[in-house]
Amino acid sequence: MFSPAMEQVFERFGLSAVEFDILATLRRSREPLTPTQLYQTLMLSSGAMSTRIDQLVKRGLLQRQASDEDRRSNRVVLTKEGRHLIDDALAGHVENLHQMASVLDSEEQEQLARLLRKLLIDAEK
Repeated sequence: MFSPAMEQVFERFGLSAVEFDILATLRRSREPLTPTQLYQTLMLSSGAMSTRIDQLVKRGLLQRQASDEDRRSNRVVLTKEGRHLIDDALAGHVENLHQMASVLDSEEQEQLARLLRKLLIDAEK
């Protein structure tokens, strides 16, 4: 129901929904993440994550950093271009979410926010 409207926003920035999720997850993270951390967070297979990371690296949106502890491992970090793109895409996404919620009056929006917050808090346990 909401997916087409959200995908239109992502496409406007040249991103798929999965690519948006990868970039947004890295943007929220305080440190670079391993591909394993990313695919576990986003519930993708390791192969699918590797393919997406490769594509985003080729587009200059991500960079791999070798791990100091384990030469076989690497971490993924946003490039300056990737950070700018996801910041713009996030702003578009938030604007779109506000538009989708505009059918609700302010009291209903507050109620929805409270209910979603309750669900998220419970999910983090």
